Amino acid sequence: MEETTQVIDGWTVRLVWGQGFYPVAIHITDATGKAGQGGITSTVLREIDLLHPMLQKPDGNLAQKELWEHVAKLREFPQGRGSVTDEYLRALAGAYRACGEAFVREPVKLLADKLGRNRTTLQSHLTRARKLGYLDSHDK
Repeated sequence: MEETTQVIDGWTVRLVWGQGFYPVAIHITDATGKAGQGGITSTVLREIDLLHPMLQKPDGNLAQKELWEHVAKLREFPQGRGSVTDEYLRALAGAYRACGEAFVREPVKLLADKLGRNRTTLQSHLTRARKLGYLDSHDK
């Protein structure tokens, strides 16, 4: 088992990694003695970096590294009304294809969770990308 530690907004997050892609345990504790006053927020939970340590090494799985690069690019796009641009849909299509190459079982769930978007919303964006032909080939 491998462990990683992150400090996010006064919380210490310790992730325990097994053989799989996701952590087998996540331990969150108050790092400062002050963070727990209002309780942990969903913002803190969304900021937990679930990138497997293996993927941070040069010899890590290239398909999974590519997937996380796509996710990082998608996180740069704004959310809200008017934010669904052709550029965003192309990037989303690339991330969706990368999920397949990385053998992700539930790509819509993973992408929605990583982007902080509703699954139904993300699915409608993928449907739109497919209608525009962005999921048909890597060239578009």
